[in-house]
Amino acid sequence: MKVAIIGGELAGKTTFFCAVTGIDYNKALASSAKGLSATIRVEDHRFKLIEDKVGKGKKIVCPTIELFDTPTMARDMFASIREVDGIIAIVRLYDLTASLLPDKIKLCNNEIERIRAELFLADLDILEKRTERIKAQQKHPSQLKDEDVAELDLLGRLLEELPTKGAQIFDKLTTEDKKRLNGFKLFSQKPIMFIANVSDSDLQFENKSIAVVLSTKLELELSQMKEDERQPFMEGYGLKQLKIANLPTEIYHYMGYKMFFTIGKNDITGWGLRREADALEAADKIHSDISRGFIAAEVVSFDDWLSCGSDAVARAQAKYKTEGKTYKVKDGDIILFRFNVSR
Repeated sequence: MKVAIIGGELAGKTTFFCAVTGIDYNKALASSAKGLSATIRVEDHRFKLIEDKVGKGKKIVCPTIELFDTPTMARDMFASIREVDGIIAIVRLYDLTASLLPDKIKLCNNEIERIRAELFLADLDILEKRTERIKAQQKHPSQLKDEDVAELDLLGRLLEELPTKGAQIFDKLTTEDKKRLNGFKLFSQKPIMFIANVSDSDLQFENKSIAVVLSTKLELELSQMKEDERQPFMEGYGLKQLKIANLPTEIYHYMGYKMFFTIGKNDITGWGLRREADALEAADKIHSDISRGFIAAEVVSFDDWLSCGSDAVARAQAKYKTEGKTYKVKDGDIILFRFNVSR
């Protein structure tokens, strides 16, 4: 999964990036003008619960997230992050002047709308340019294909309805129209996770549009301390744990992904899937041979497996269910695939 981090000037993007990835802040700052990237592991708490039951020694293989710290929110920068699966937008709410403090919620909402508007305008720009290119072809009718006509009709509807109806119009598109839009990689179709960067005295701030509230500076400083040194400071701020500790998992789910597990002889692996994915897609995630020769998926829910404590008990209690290709994989499912590539 690829996720871009965006935000206004001095929002705290690079500080957030370093706190989450563990990259040295001074080195990152020296390179931030060009943009930064790093990969983080999604160390879901269920890995340890599985390991506790099956015994130590197996390799833990986690899904990963590739994070991109974008240098600016300039319009020409957006082209470089079109391919990402989702966006984290940092909203600056720290070091506010006394006059702005009473209007924090309004200030937060205004910044959220500003960021949405920038992304929205970038989408309109893409749609308008594509429309112009197709219309230019109309001067040479022999070069205009039926698909071009259908696409032009779709673009016209989007340009007319997006400004007033927003992203909800995508839900009403036909399957064919959705396929036509795949290549555009519109931001309006991507999940945006808003994170409020507040002062360390304002960690209780709440806003329904904000997914996570934290102080990027505080999180970075605390993460660099040894655990025994860190604890008294965390207690002083009313923190039971670092906000960034569970953030990879929160990002993963917020971006519309779920995780299923396989337990092998030598490893415990978590596999990431889009929320709507079925068993055949899950099989293909592991290897194309498994999806090509798919016979069945033997599935047990994580909670059922954990309560049984082992595969043997789960099977003895008939907790495993045999499912077909169209089974909608649930988050936490433990799956064993049956397949035959000679079929």
